[in-house]
Amino acid sequence: MTRLHRQETLVLTADASRMDGVPKWGEARFNADNELVIKAKGFTHQLTLCVEDSLILGRKSEGMTSADFVVDLNVFEAYMQGVSKQHAIIEFSDRVLTIRDLGSKNGTYLNMQALPANSHRILRDNDIIHLGNLELHVHFQVGRR
Repeated sequence: MTRLHRQETLVLTADASRMDGVPKWGEARFNADNELVIKAKGFTHQLTLCVEDSLILGRKSEGMTSADFVVDLNVFEAYMQGVSKQHAIIEFSDRVLTIRDLGSKNGTYLNMQALPANSHRILRDNDIIHLGNLELHVHFQVGRR
């Protein structure tokens, strides 16, 4: 005697309206006392940064003044990874960080999505940024101020 196996239908018992409140990405709120931690894939160092207004991600070079302040990513071999001198900018406003590409030659990607030049995207805790070939993991942590 052959038995036919009936496929079972998966029934979700969770209320869909309650699931809408579950974040699908990392936290977007960034408080003034938070710090931004940047870790690069394949490197042991990390950068811990205070974001008061904006930070330019790139490479410091000779002749730059303090007015040209750039978060120097040379500790992550930025030149070899295709990072421009002024590659992207992280800006803090209304408890949210945004990132935008500054017209870099090798592009900026947020979670594998290309950013058009000068287009703002919200930066969230645990996001992955690619500046050229440099892969950066970002994390929000409570500051020590």
